[in-house]
Amino acid sequence: MPKKQRYSLADMPEKVIMLILENSDFRSILNLRKVSYDLRNFIDEKKPDLQLEIIQIHIDSSRVKILTASEIPEEFKKVLKANPLKTECFAITTSGPNEILDVISSIDSGNLKEICFYNIDELPEEVWDFEEIVKLEQWKNSAILEMVQFYVHLEIWNFLHFSQAHFRILEITVDDIFELKKNYLLMPSFKFVHVEYKNLIGEIYEMGATELGNHQKWLFKFPENSEFVLEVSLSPKNLYFRKIPVSHVPDSALI
Repeated sequence: MPKKQRYSLADMPEKVIMLILENSDFRSILNLRKVSYDLRNFIDEKKPDLQLEIIQIHIDSSRVKILTASEIPEEFKKVLKANPLKTECFAITTSGPNEILDVISSIDSGNLKEICFYNIDELPEEVWDFEEIVKLEQWKNSAILEMVQFYVHLEIWNFLHFSQAHFRILEITVDDIFELKKNYLLMPSFKFVHVEYKNLIGEIYEMGATELGNHQKWLFKFPENSEFVLEVSLSPKNLYFRKIPVSHVPDSALI
């Protein structure tokens, strides 16, 4: 009696394999990659939709003991490298910038709109080195930024493309404030930016501010939009840029 020929999953027609992948979640696809070398190559080549709407990553070397399988992070990075995630928002909570580089470079920069970075150690006075991160397309292509639990030491031009942002920077100069104001007045998509700074370099007198206690405030017209004005307000350690309707501006305000 002839033996029945056995077939593996990798021997199935391509359409059948794709149908299986289309109905598999991320964890199942990870397991399928381990079935055989041929199947792993097929998955990496076809790049099926991983169907991940939200990814929450917590990286902290001091708490690695909570992992039940130490190979999971490497396996995760392998899948990301072969299948860059098409997500609009990337948020990561970690203990330093090196871990950010490990993961964010595997995100598809074409779809990315928002990036958020959080310090797991909750040490707001820490200074993180973002020199390599700002070179990435993922940084350059994003429109929304949030990183408020640590400081960075970067030139202000690294932030000019964000239409909505909240970040902390070691120092900002008066020239930087003028540059930001000029940039946002010419950005139709601009909404709101909050800069927390440690040191302000220079004195800002020539813009003709309205004094409100320890706050200074300025209003500027958008050259291409008469319905809104740019509100700039400066207080100790905080700088705000807001796009507000003209109807919200008091009649006595100077524009």
